[in-house]
Amino acid sequence: MNQLVTSAQFQLAWSELGTLPDDLLKPLIDRLAQEQPMIFAYVMSRASNDPDGETLNRSAILALGLVLFDLLCQADRPPITEDQIEAAEDINAALGEKMGDDLADHLFSNHPQKTLVAEVVSLLSEVSTEEPGTSAEDTFSRDVLVMLTVIDLLS
Repeated sequence: MNQLVTSAQFQLAWSELGTLPDDLLKPLIDRLAQEQPMIFAYVMSRASNDPDGETLNRSAILALGLVLFDLLCQADRPPITEDQIEAAEDINAALGEKMGDDLADHLFSNHPQKTLVAEVVSLLSEVSTEEPGTSAEDTFSRDVLVMLTVIDLLS
């Protein structure tokens, strides 16, 4: 497992990403796509789920994926496979069903990267919006599942 990510590290990475001009953001996106293509596809599948693709939530999902990749991914890490993503997501979805409304408290107390998880959940609670045919709560739950899966796979 990687070193634990602190709140300050996450906040710094998040704020720095927000100030990057497009010409510097593209190489980071390209690096994620090259080094962890399945993680990139997984995050992009969620980031492009919105019909107009322009909402804050969708942009935040990609940005959050980039921050997690930057904070957690070690240079020598082998690429994550689709099977690994599916297995991790299944475990997290089952945990979510089992824990229900107590999931956040459980993660904040027990997850190896609990500070990072708390930061991600806090951020997602600010940006999750209602999508066509989906409530804001369902969107938030799905976004948390995706980001928790990314954290688990890269940690």
